[in-house]
Amino acid sequence: MTEYTNYAQFNQFTATGRISHAEVVPMESGEFLSVSIITTLMKDGPEVEITFTNSNGLLALNKKGYFGKGREVTITGHVASVEQTYLDKKSGSTMMKKRPEIHLIGANVPEGGLGRMPKQTVETATATAGTVVTAG
Repeated sequence: MTEYTNYAQFNQFTATGRISHAEVVPMESGEFLSVSIITTLMKDGPEVEITFTNSNGLLALNKKGYFGKGREVTITGHVASVEQTYLDKKSGSTMMKKRPEIHLIGANVPEGGLGRMPKQTVETATATAGTVVTAG
């Protein structure tokens, strides 16, 4: 039998979902953004969690408030791993994750990939015809 090397195939992954968690993680060498996005596979179907880290453009977007929890986003990246179980350190048992997890490397948001933000809890008043608006 011949031995051969398994090279990575072109497995660019694209999905649209909502950011469920975005956290800036400090390190000695700097900081990075850790993100989890939840996407639904089919109408009323199962959900999948997409995770990735970033230390440049998306980190900057997050710091400006444009990449926070609840934002709809389209993400692309190279699939690094897919996991559905984890080891519970307390019991030593293998447990099922709430959602299967796809971890991406080289993740980015394509042009037009930033979608809707959740509505603010405080509604702002809108001017209607005949309303006097004053600066103050």
